[in-house]
Amino acid sequence: MNNLPKLKSLIAIVFALSPVLLMAQSDTIFLKEKAKNIAWFTPCGATKINGVAIGVQAMNVDGKKLTINGINVDAGMGGVVATFYGLFSSFPFKKKTNLEFLISDSAATSIKGISISMGGELAVSITGINIAGGTKGIYQLKGISITRIYTKTLSFDGICISGIHNIANKGVGIQIGLFNYCKNLKGFQIGLWNKSGNRGLPFINWGI
Repeated sequence: MNNLPKLKSLIAIVFALSPVLLMAQSDTIFLKEKAKNIAWFTPCGATKINGVAIGVQAMNVDGKKLTINGINVDAGMGGVVATFYGLFSSFPFKKKTNLEFLISDSAATSIKGISISMGGELAVSITGINIAGGTKGIYQLKGISITRIYTKTLSFDGICISGIHNIANKGVGIQIGLFNYCKNLKGFQIGLWNKSGNRGLPFINWGI
């Protein structure tokens, strides 16, 4: 009977600490879990989001590759900054631009589905439909890209539509914009001035 008060005290301490223990356990699970389902925010520490991603910029904060399967909606603040370079530091007849930093040797983020960005994504791989209000730096595109100002891609298979500039290293499909350039094109260009390889033509151009 003398141990009863001690037992009651121990039980009270366990109950008091249980929320803290549960939080610690949940934090451990959270740190180990790299895939997020249904919905999550970006930038984040996850390597995969299955569902809806909403945030400032679609990227992984740890420098790892982020894959989004579903719908991405972001402010695209990096694209807002890059838009000024696209407008003032590159011209339609230039093969080289100051936007080389938009494209890396590999995609930092892969988006498979639908992506809507106010400013635009940088160093991304896109499969599906992409809409941006500023500038986009795409490592690889398979689908449709619509950008208000400027699109730069290493490789595209589909349709690139930009309000001013389209620049690509390799493409299969169609470029539509005021100024279009593709080093190696299999398809068509429609715009005020178009350059495919070494040939430049107004209004419409092609590559085979």
